Amino acid sequence: MNRNKISVTIITLNEENNIERCMKSVKSFADEVIVVDSGSTDKTVDIAKKLGAKIFVRKFDDYSNQKNFAASKTVGEWVFSLDADEVAAEQLSEEVKSAVKVKDYNAYLIPRRNFILRAEIKYTRFSPDKHIWLWKKEKGKWVGKVHEEVKVDGWVGELKNAKIHYQYETVGEFLSMMNKYTERMADEAIEKGSRFSLLRLFFAPTLSFFRRFFYKKGFLDGWRGFFLSYLMAIYRMTTWIKIWEKTMRNRSSPSGLLKKAYIVFLILVVALILRLLVINQSLWLDESIGAYAVKNFTYKGILTHFIASDFHPPLYYLTLKSWTVLFGYSEVALRFPSIIFGILTVYLTYLIAGKISDNKFFQMAALVLITTSPFHIYYSQEARMYSMAAFFAALSIYSFINLLDNTKASLAYWFIFSLSIVWLIFTDYMPIFLFPVFWTAALIRRKNFNWWIKFFFTHVPVLIFGILWLPTLMKQLAGSRWLLSTLPAWKVVAGGATIKQLGLVWAKFTLGRLSLTDKFLYYTLITLASIPFMVGLTNAVKKREIITNIITMWLVLPLVIGFIASIWFPAFVYFRFLYIIPAFYLLVSWGVSNSRSPIFTRIIFIFLLLVNIFGLSIYYFDKNQHRENWREAVDFVDKVGKNNEAIIFEYPEVFTPYKWYTKGKILAVGATDSLSPNSDMISQRMNRVLQGKTGVYYFEYLRDLSDPKHYVESTLNEYGYSVKKIYSFNGVGQVFYWTKSKI
Repeated sequence: MNRNKISVTIITLNEENNIERCMKSVKSFADEVIVVDSGSTDKTVDIAKKLGAKIFVRKFDDYSNQKNFAASKTVGEWVFSLDADEVAAEQLSEEVKSAVKVKDYNAYLIPRRNFILRAEIKYTRFSPDKHIWLWKKEKGKWVGKVHEEVKVDGWVGELKNAKIHYQYETVGEFLSMMNKYTERMADEAIEKGSRFSLLRLFFAPTLSFFRRFFYKKGFLDGWRGFFLSYLMAIYRMTTWIKIWEKTMRNRSSPSGLLKKAYIVFLILVVALILRLLVINQSLWLDESIGAYAVKNFTYKGILTHFIASDFHPPLYYLTLKSWTVLFGYSEVALRFPSIIFGILTVYLTYLIAGKISDNKFFQMAALVLITTSPFHIYYSQEARMYSMAAFFAALSIYSFINLLDNTKASLAYWFIFSLSIVWLIFTDYMPIFLFPVFWTAALIRRKNFNWWIKFFFTHVPVLIFGILWLPTLMKQLAGSRWLLSTLPAWKVVAGGATIKQLGLVWAKFTLGRLSLTDKFLYYTLITLASIPFMVGLTNAVKKREIITNIITMWLVLPLVIGFIASIWFPAFVYFRFLYIIPAFYLLVSWGVSNSRSPIFTRIIFIFLLLVNIFGLSIYYFDKNQHRENWREAVDFVDKVGKNNEAIIFEYPEVFTPYKWYTKGKILAVGATDSLSPNSDMISQRMNRVLQGKTGVYYFEYLRDLSDPKHYVESTLNEYGYSVKKIYSFNGVGQVFYWTKSKI
């Protein structure tokens, strides 16, 4: 072997546009150039021969084998690998000649600059891009069929200068590559035992996009960064679809499996459609507060200023801000993350059902019932954190069941469980009551010491982040205590530990978030709707098994602990328990599917489905069940209000949904200086506001909470105003138009 001699290897297939540039770039240091061609039909081989390369022809099987074959034909001590669309810059050439004379290293990492769509991509996970491309022939070998790399025995150095990679100049080239690479990636994944799941199909592309565009700063690459992040997400999705396709093709009875997969997919499509209907409702108060925050605060501002006066963790707001940067601030855009998390929760419910039992009817019943759940659909459409929290709760339960039932559980499940409980607590505080479910289940199953050690370490991240977050949490708690002392009625809004609130949990879980003025009709409907659910739950208790005990605890423990905790800190409201709704439908479905009579099973299931459809129909078609219609109310006063009129709220400031929708043509103010006003305070403030105003539009929204003694209305009377007209808007309440004949 020729000591310190450098052999350059290049594999080719129809590279006539690149090969000359590539070979000329290594002319200053290459003692020989080996070209292994896979059957080019253009002038690649002729050009390479003319430039002095040694040509070998070999049918392509995979990248590692092709490149190892090329290395085997070299005579130099060192191998330098180039692709035909790469060049070695002049500075790199000089550095390579010096590097091979150093005795300490058997290989060198070399950085690579990537040019895609005719511009250098400095981020988007294409840079930094360092790999071993220079190594001693006897010390290294290529491994990996698609994304191949050199494995070396010995010390590895690093060069400073880069080689340049001229990748896809057009979208067509990228798509052509994607089809070829995803085919090989799918084959390699199947060989390694990877299994398809819809969870991966949903998750992998989404995570890929966020990793490249945000975490790897792809946005700094401009439109190319966004485009490449999007294309690579499609790349990931295509790979998993091909894994599924190849797996189905290789199984002995693909028709049944394919049919089941198609049914599940179609049900998920139905779930998406049901959650898209009437999604363009007006934002209500809490939604508008979140929307206003993500639009007007920076990420740092959300963490340091906004969140201190809010009563929730920051993760949902940070997620929503990242989303709106790309998709804007329309009602649909703001609510779409909740829809995504809602669909993923639906699918996770199905996966959890599969972990509980092989009973296909049970799995499909749970899937269909949560798909059509009016309660889950309503909050999957809301731009709030509850749908996101429900997803992370379901994900933590799913990963925990895998840890609990598998003594040699994959490290991935430990990792997912650890991350999911961190994300869960930093999305919403109420799911903290889910933690006792994990600990109790583990104690009941009497897991061994090694398992408990791993289980403990999964909680370390949430403990660390919890400690770091503690100062902010203390500020939030102090603010909450102040609000409760200032506004005693707030306890009712926040949710105290009362029988009424407990009853509302059941009512909303069964029939959805409905409210009827005819209470006798409402209670009658709740009673009738409860019958099939009670049958299912009763039978589930009778037919309980070890694994269903976890689901039972998932449903019961958070409710019990949350109810007790709300005696001191009121937070027991039905919508805060969206994260246990999968457990509710799993237990109901378990009870129904384990009935002794198949006919009875199907009858009860049909009744359950009819209850869901009935609740959904009322929600869809009765606009009184929709969210507060601030959009219509604000649009109305913007149109009819005059310059010499004012809009007044019995609050220290204008309510956020008004600020969100108004065009700002008319003066709008809060009539009070504090949350606990008195008549003198309001009179002084109103005196300033009403100067020169002939008319006032007064919103009674939350009047009984912040102005229970009606000081604002009394003050208007004192200043000579009287009610001329009353307008009503769904959820917003009445808007009183007060006029004054003389100023």
